[in-house]
Amino acid sequence: MTRKLLSFTDNRQDAALQAGHFNDFVQVVRLRAGIRRALENAADGTLDYATLGEAIFEALTLPFRDYGNRNAEPDLAPVKRKYEEALQDYLLFRALADLRRSWRIVLPNLEQCALLHIDYLDLDEIAAEDGFWEDIEIANAVDRPARREFLSTVLDYFRLEFAIHSENYLIPNRLK
Repeated sequence: MTRKLLSFTDNRQDAALQAGHFNDFVQVVRLRAGIRRALENAADGTLDYATLGEAIFEALTLPFRDYGNRNAEPDLAPVKRKYEEALQDYLLFRALADLRRSWRIVLPNLEQCALLHIDYLDLDEIAAEDGFWEDIEIANAVDRPARREFLSTVLDYFRLEFAIHSENYLIPNRLK
């Protein structure tokens, strides 16, 4: 007796899946364009963690109706400011999440494309302080440039594996 397999595909489901992928692509590209524009607008071409969300928000120049749940801007400035702060926090979270190496094989992030370089504040000075590293054998055994490279590699590992903790920005439930 020959066995047969019957398969059914719903074209609407396939179209919805493709639309979801396209919407994700558009959101990622808009976010990355905002990051890039924010870097170009920054005075010295650098941004830090404290101002990243605000800089992306300003670079995107979104009209209020795109992020507010109203068609018109609110009359009260404090209300509008609350909306802006919420979006800035969300953009910061999305930017940090996007800078991780993720499942997007065909859409690598800005750092992977060498369009963005991430460095750590005061790392040169910290690596150069020999007295600080006396008790840490692996860091004390190398010269300053190698120590800086080692520290940068360790920090990159934590950053890329999303092992950094923040009560305000990196917890998805907190953002909701």
